Amino acid sequence: MRGLAVCTIAIGVLVAGCASAATQPASSIAIPVPSMASVAPEPSIASPTAPSAVTPSPSSSPTAMPKALAESTLLAGIRKDAKVACSPQQSSLPQAAIAGIECHPRPDLMTSVGFYLFASQADLLSTYFALLAAHGVAARSGDCLGRSGVEDAYQPGDGTSTFIAAREGCYVASGKASDLSTQPGEPVGDGGYTFGGPFVLVVIHGATADDGKLHAWAWLGNRAEPGNPTVW
Repeated sequence: MRGLAVCTIAIGVLVAGCASAATQPASSIAIPVPSMASVAPEPSIASPTAPSAVTPSPSSSPTAMPKALAESTLLAGIRKDAKVACSPQQSSLPQAAIAGIECHPRPDLMTSVGFYLFASQADLLSTYFALLAAHGVAARSGDCLGRSGVEDAYQPGDGTSTFIAAREGCYVASGKASDLSTQPGEPVGDGGYTFGGPFVLVVIHGATADDGKLHAWAWLGNRAEPGNPTVW
């Protein structure tokens, strides 16, 4: 019986202790809350910026158009009446040209007409102006309609607020006329300031000194205003 009394007293003390703990006010229990200074801020997401200088690896360079494809592209664009006795030009390509096709449609009017494809508009124009400069033709000196030894854009706007890449130049050397014109590609969706290919130079070497006839033949069938050469 004494042992039972001791157990009863112990249980009573334990229950009393639990009851006492349960009745403690909530405010006496301290819950540590980290201060804002102790919380590491999430890293901010900055807009990516391009490096100041990038040196492309060789693998990122564009692959040059295969010569066979370049030649077929040229051949496909030649006007039907000009596509006579045509063959790939294997040598003496103008500087920077990828490929060339030479045709012989009118022996009475010309000795040949060459069509040359370039990788970029810049290459096309550089070669075009170099060929004309070699024969003393200055840029923006006039149009080839009824004149010789001149060069100008055949589309409006050149020399005002921008440079026009659609151009034609002509000259007479050693008693034979020549007419050169550019096909500078098509605008590619940014208001006409960037062009996609093909970039083609047409060079007509005349059989006589009459470059007016070469010009008329190059523009044969054009009904647009101001229009463009139609031979390619």
